[in-house]
Amino acid sequence: MFPRTIRSATLILCLSLGLLLGSAVLAQGEPEGKGVQSSGRAMGQMMVKTRPLTQDPITPLEADAAIMTQGFEGTWPATGWSRVDQSEPAGFLLGKRNCDPRSGSFAGWMVGGGAAGSNLGCGDNYPNNLDTWAIYGPFDLSAATSAQLTFYIKGQSEYYEEDGNNCFYDYLWVGASTDGTQFPGYPFCGNYTNGSAGNGYWGYVLDLGTDLNGFLGQPAVWIAFNMTSNVNVTFNGLTIDDVRLDVVGAPTCYPLTLTKNGQGSAPTASPAASSGCATGRYIAGQTINLTASAANGWRVGSWQGTNNNSSTANTNTVTMPAAAHTARVNYVQQSGAQSRAVMPFVVYGLTGFLGPLEVEPNSTSGEANGPILFNRNYQGFPNDTEDYYHFQLNSPGQVRVVLTGITGRDPQLHLYYDTPNNRVGYAGGAPYQITYNGQPGTYWVRVYVADSFNSTNLYTLRVNNP
Repeated sequence: MFPRTIRSATLILCLSLGLLLGSAVLAQGEPEGKGVQSSGRAMGQMMVKTRPLTQDPITPLEADAAIMTQGFEGTWPATGWSRVDQSEPAGFLLGKRNCDPRSGSFAGWMVGGGAAGSNLGCGDNYPNNLDTWAIYGPFDLSAATSAQLTFYIKGQSEYYEEDGNNCFYDYLWVGASTDGTQFPGYPFCGNYTNGSAGNGYWGYVLDLGTDLNGFLGQPAVWIAFNMTSNVNVTFNGLTIDDVRLDVVGAPTCYPLTLTKNGQGSAPTASPAASSGCATGRYIAGQTINLTASAANGWRVGSWQGTNNNSSTANTNTVTMPAAAHTARVNYVQQSGAQSRAVMPFVVYGLTGFLGPLEVEPNSTSGEANGPILFNRNYQGFPNDTEDYYHFQLNSPGQVRVVLTGITGRDPQLHLYYDTPNNRVGYAGGAPYQITYNGQPGTYWVRVYVADSFNSTNLYTLRVNNP
């Protein structure tokens, strides 16, 4: 969907669309590299500085609903977002970082994620030959009478003006698309460190009915943030925060994400969408039928985010809430005692959770899988921020917690005793091991991953007790 030619195709299209734009007032004190779209002064693939976007103070759209808000405080990439890296060499993605948020604890640094970007420290420079995209969509504007994208940016890129083109080399591109490939829009370059929209940020509104024409009435629309650089001169790049997409006159269509644990397929949904919504999106109150398909030797052990989470049937339903939602099927093995892995058991005189796979939800201490057994391997996918397990130590002794095969950004291993707030052990780097001489009582193990989640590579957790 996102070919290597995306940038050149985008900029040429941007120039032709610029003829449709009117005039606006330039805000006082804004950077020289203020985001603007071409007015039709054809210059190949250059962007001509002629018309600014609406700049803060921002008046929010009186919308029927905000169909997307992203403050980077939760799981990233969030539902509806995808990231594409076309840098040379690759390894840089929009990442959730705590470097310089506008609000809350996190913001989205355009180069703060990916295999290479995750290793950058706050304030480090972006690389040469950068071309990385963060894309949200599709969303439905077929019945919309207006739609606005609000966003805030901070940071700095190279600024160079030539023949009226004010973002000649490095820039942050913000645009929209009806095909997920070409994104007419606006570039931002220069110094954005002294804005008045909070913590030095600058705030902007991209109106999909006036700043960019042709998007209202479309059944599938995408928006994108793209950071691009040339072969020399780099800065720390741009950070975005508090992104919001407001719509008037359209049905409020919320995304449903379908996932799975264990071996089998993610559930399928019927209908594929609510009337008036793009595929995978539903209005609040819609009843959706789910069908699971387990792999050979596996079966449905439980569900999450459905109307009947304890069901072991292949079918279930979910009633769509007025928000983005996730439904998950948990598959368990059929062989031996493992076919009952979602419940505690008494086996050979031992009481405990057999696994071997974690069972969601286990994102809080109250949902912790367990009690897990000593000297036994348990596995899980680092597909969300944290997994919890608990075990019981019946007499004083040494426990050794070992985590192997963990992937994702900034993995951490925690051990708590007596209460989930009393941490007695921590491993923030490889090897992820904790040895603790403990007193009898209840213990919790927390496996944490900050970002770069996946449902492909299993980690292994083991608690040893002689």
